[in-house]
Amino acid sequence: MAELQTEIIAEILSRVPVKTLLRFLCVCKTWYSLIKTPKFIKLHLNQTLKFTTNRHLLITHTSISTAVIRRQFHFFEIPDHPLKGKINLKKEPCPLGGPFDSCPLEPISIQLHGSCNGVVCISDPQKKDVVLYNPTTKTHRFLPPTENPYPDKFSIFGFRYDSESDDYKVLRLMQCVGPNDEIWNDARVYSLRRNSWKRIKDIPYSVIYDHGGALVNGALHYIVSKVAFDSRTKLIAKFDLGTETYSVMDCPDYDKDLDSWTVYLGNVDGCLSLSVNYDFHGRADLWVMKEYGKKESWMRAVSIGNHKGNLIDFRAVGCSDDGECILVEVDKFELRWYDIRRQLGIRAGIEGLPKDNYNSAIYVESLVLLDGCCGQNYRAFVYQ
Repeated sequence: MAELQTEIIAEILSRVPVKTLLRFLCVCKTWYSLIKTPKFIKLHLNQTLKFTTNRHLLITHTSISTAVIRRQFHFFEIPDHPLKGKINLKKEPCPLGGPFDSCPLEPISIQLHGSCNGVVCISDPQKKDVVLYNPTTKTHRFLPPTENPYPDKFSIFGFRYDSESDDYKVLRLMQCVGPNDEIWNDARVYSLRRNSWKRIKDIPYSVIYDHGGALVNGALHYIVSKVAFDSRTKLIAKFDLGTETYSVMDCPDYDKDLDSWTVYLGNVDGCLSLSVNYDFHGRADLWVMKEYGKKESWMRAVSIGNHKGNLIDFRAVGCSDDGECILVEVDKFELRWYDIRRQLGIRAGIEGLPKDNYNSAIYVESLVLLDGCCGQNYRAFVYQ
């Protein structure tokens, strides 16, 4: 009977918001033990992922701020985060106010490499300190250092949860091109369960952009080409962290006749998306793959342009609760809602957004616990 009562209590508590549950830890020893068990954490996370109403927007700049996704955003700065004190910047007053109350003299910000199950992967600008961080529980884990065979080359990260092994994993890709255009690779995967890195098979493609991998359908996706410096023939590389294997998919049939274009991969309401920016042509399109893995299912959801022909930098961030509007980042300093049906863009109501060089991602609140704590201790956070 006691076991049945515990199951009923667990089922009820699994529908309670995370921040309320953290305060429930002080109700009694039974609840304290229950809420912190891996079984309950998974139960609560599964309940959370069933709905689209518990999503938050996370912005990293010189600090970290979050907001509930609504038509009007209200940001709250996270005063203590694991990279605080590791990024030394001279600051000057910023007229924007809000959570980002100071601006760096140089556009340097905390790097954001992915979000999964309430945990985000962030790093310092040089990507030397990489950390998994849960903004809700304020717990974190710094990743151990790993060999860097190409210190002068860019590194690309991706982050996801592997349900087969019940493990959080981070992918690090490093590439450089030799004198004869040969591609040199170094691919490694970090396992949270083992708290260690291991070398894996190198990716057999040239990664074109270093803006990280889009997590869709349990896999990470990158824009690549088969030959170094061939930015015209773009493919989408899919990397499965469970099997540690690569495969490729075709991009949609966008306008390849224009001289220059930049693309971004993303996740829109669970679907793979591709933002195509026709550089200096004043035009950008957003494509969504409605049926995963099927090229014929690519659909152009949004198309924007300006009459001046200026450069547009446009990428999808997320989706509204009803799926009718897409949240997009424009020119790296403005967020807008785009109504898919009416093809109409509306500025998102945001106060204190940085002028440039910020990173944004969607995350859900979760109870996932990591080793460290940004405050004095975990119990102190619970009783705030």
